[in-house]
Amino acid sequence: MVADLLCREVPIHPVARELRRSVQIGKPLKPILLTGHRGPLNEALVDGLRSSRLLENDNSSLIHSSDDVWRLYEQGIEAAISQGYGGLLLIIDEFGKFLEYASLHPEHEDLFVLQLLAEGAARYPGQFLMLLVLHSSFANYLPLTATRALRDEWQKIQGRFTEHAFHLPTSHFMHLVSLAIEAEWPPELAQAYEDLVGASLQVDEVRKTVESLGVEELIYRTVPFEPLAAILLWPVFRGKLAQNERSLFAFLASSEHVSFSDFLRTTEWSGGTPPLYRVSNLYDYVTHVLGHSIALGIDSKRWAEIRDALDRLPADAPPLASDVLKTIGLLSL
Repeated sequence: MVADLLCREVPIHPVARELRRSVQIGKPLKPILLTGHRGPLNEALVDGLRSSRLLENDNSSLIHSSDDVWRLYEQGIEAAISQGYGGLLLIIDEFGKFLEYASLHPEHEDLFVLQLLAEGAARYPGQFLMLLVLHSSFANYLPLTATRALRDEWQKIQGRFTEHAFHLPTSHFMHLVSLAIEAEWPPELAQAYEDLVGASLQVDEVRKTVESLGVEELIYRTVPFEPLAAILLWPVFRGKLAQNERSLFAFLASSEHVSFSDFLRTTEWSGGTPPLYRVSNLYDYVTHVLGHSIALGIDSKRWAEIRDALDRLPADAPPLASDVLKTIGLLSL
């Protein structure tokens, strides 16, 4: 959408076309579109500029430092303008992959080039724009063992950029879940689920939460998730640990032992209280599949406290005790 708006005189997307007509936007920019991977950022930046074919002389083999990368991009900006473009647009999707690589190889990789590019954008207003797309703040990609000096350095570099947070509402996620559940329940099971959800909504805190999020109707359409589990899908998959819709779809489609699909495949109902995918089931999935992210994430200490509490349960404790601890733990996060 951004590239369509800024890099075409007549955008393809109707909204971009309308924006370009109604807002004063200069000449189209030359796009350089990169997708992050676990590799050196400087190399990817040079490869992206080389692929644009803006520069007649390929001097990329002479690039040895972040300063060299910026000088090459400065030449790219001038070349784009001389060729009739308004300047250069650099978009890096999945930028967090580069941060992951940098966090694993701090002795070989630094982010100084970002500071140079940000300063360059200030020197070329409207002629050099840069957009980084990632799921969390820079420092969240660092391991717990990272030094305070390194964290401060990364935060300082992030401060060179203007941050635009994009969070989708709970109702968006729950609507996606409801669309993914194509169920034809037997009439007696459908009634049992409706009664169970209705009973849950009699609890004041549950009802207030559901009403405040505007998901009163959706809560009935997301069974066999228990209401709290359906609501928690939003904070669990919205960013720090996962990647929004991508991780949500992976969760719904996963055949892992503790996944939602596994629950559907292995659970039977023979009357009485209908089976639900509960908060404790969601906890099991998150810790099983996203364990590495949990260990390195900003809330790693709190996850460890939950695990420690579970480990301290007596061997003869009923399963309900473990489920209660998992539920309290996930709700507290």
